[in-house]
Amino acid sequence: MPLRITEKTFEINFVRYYQQQSNLVWVGTSLQEERGVGWDCGIVHKLAPSSMISYFQFKRPFGIEPRPHNMFKFRFKINTNVTRDQHRILTYLASSKPNSVFYALPCLNQMSDLCTDPFPTELYALLDINQPEFGRINMNQPHEIEIDNVSITNRFIPNVATLSSEEHQKVKIIPAAKLVQKNLSGLTRNEFIELIKNSDKLDLGKSSKRLNLLIQL
Repeated sequence: MPLRITEKTFEINFVRYYQQQSNLVWVGTSLQEERGVGWDCGIVHKLAPSSMISYFQFKRPFGIEPRPHNMFKFRFKINTNVTRDQHRILTYLASSKPNSVFYALPCLNQMSDLCTDPFPTELYALLDINQPEFGRINMNQPHEIEIDNVSITNRFIPNVATLSSEEHQKVKIIPAAKLVQKNLSGLTRNEFIELIKNSDKLDLGKSSKRLNLLIQL
């Protein structure tokens, strides 16, 4: 029987890949803590260990549909906790820490997809919860997010996702791989926020850049 990939599996492999960034420390929550704060893991900088820099809520795909030309549509659900308040909690956090709170949506199908070399950062989609579209959805019910035309073979995801439960509104995707090609260890918080805002302008062709961590979020 194939091993089921859990959210925790996606999370710990993502974190493990970015442990090479020596200036950052990853912080995890217990299940009880997650119910209160809304996020799975976050980052602090060693020079400011009492202040969180970024927050991530991981979601595993609940549906994967084959598409033409060996592409796939991935479907995710948010705000599915028992009390239906996770998105509200994260939205409130994002309002006080803009560009720092993300849904992390791995567009991966099976365990073998995680066992490739190098690690498939290109297939982790980050959705900034501070986008206006997230603030307009019904905070008291679950919602579906679709990411269509994903190529696992070519490690390609589009630059937008669809809030399919909300009149198919579009939200911007930040592929993790667009940020790992920048060494962010020396950036100030404001410089990093500007990088997030302009992530679609990053040059992905400079392979000489050290694949250092994404997230000094």
